[in-house]
Amino acid sequence: MTMLMIALGAALTFWLLISIETHTYFIGRALAEKNMDNAAHERWLGQMALSVVWAAYAGALAAYGFVRRVAVIRWAALVLFAFTVVKVMLVDIAELEKLYRIVVFAVLGFLLLLVAWGYHRAFHSREQVT
Repeated sequence: MTMLMIALGAALTFWLLISIETHTYFIGRALAEKNMDNAAHERWLGQMALSVVWAAYAGALAAYGFVRRVAVIRWAALVLFAFTVVKVMLVDIAELEKLYRIVVFAVLGFLLLLVAWGYHRAFHSREQVT
């Protein structure tokens, strides 16, 4: 049980670090801009990059949870996917045009389908072997 808590704490700490690093990088770029429109665009790019980093990390956590058969890590990946989807819907697509919104939701849908396929492959394919 303690190893599970350590692993979950490490996963949470790493998520926090990559989030801070990504956000700080784009805030620094925004502060370096002289034009206010460019600075706002850099901040928006930072929000989009944060969503991409979160989705990639959630996918990596899900893959690790499947390979090692650690349910807590898989649940953490699903929670992070859920946070990412909510963030994308509430924050990221506010400035996107319709075509780009469709692309963003298609990519998120594809990532979620990959996770669902992983769950199906990991748990249901072994039951049907005769």
